[in-house]
Amino acid sequence: MLIIPPMDENGKPIIASAEICGNGLCNLNVESYENCPEDCIQEENIEPTEAETSYIPLSDTYILPESLQKDYGDMVFIIPFITVIIVFVILWISKATIAGKTLKDYLWPIKHYIIGAVLVVISQYIIALPLSSRYPLILNFTQALWILMVIFSLIKLIKTNDKFTVINAVILGILYSFIIHGLKISIRYFFYDRPVWYLMDRFLYGAFLVMITVLIIGPIFIYLKKKGAKI
Repeated sequence: MLIIPPMDENGKPIIASAEICGNGLCNLNVESYENCPEDCIQEENIEPTEAETSYIPLSDTYILPESLQKDYGDMVFIIPFITVIIVFVILWISKATIAGKTLKDYLWPIKHYIIGAVLVVISQYIIALPLSSRYPLILNFTQALWILMVIFSLIKLIKTNDKFTVINAVILGILYSFIIHGLKISIRYFFYDRPVWYLMDRFLYGAFLVMITVLIIGPIFIYLKKKGAKI
């Protein structure tokens, strides 16, 4: 049986000052000392058990190698964060084309879906995360919602643009990766104080899901449109 120890704000097991007393454990990190004789309480620190140190949150699936799982400082996040914002602004103002289309061509026709995806992401942290202990599937539901926003966006662009290709679908996937998962890791960085390596891992994993979605849905609907099917 896996024993989940008390965790601090950084998600690390609390190393308690404790001593085994008969059939109970005197833990100096709790306010109540029920079933714990006074002569049992000591000030010596003990090492966490193997079960404690092996605890890993079930929601985290790491894809980066351990050698890259290091926090190299704030600027490793801040510089790319500012750079991405500047690039988006320059592309929008300059009307530069990416695979034959401007940033406005990609984003403006699907602005309502983008707003929906952003609201879903925000709701994950304001609503879904606090309720996830009581309703474990709620986070999966919100994830399915932003995936649907990506799919609906892709279908609309294919439907309204005769020259929308698989390459354009890939570009849309990249843009959505920065919009959705860029927002997610920004929230985790500024409000949850997550380390940079963790943010990189989450961004790559989320972007992978987006790209898989567009690479499956995009070619199918582009092919159906070429065959004259109504989409």
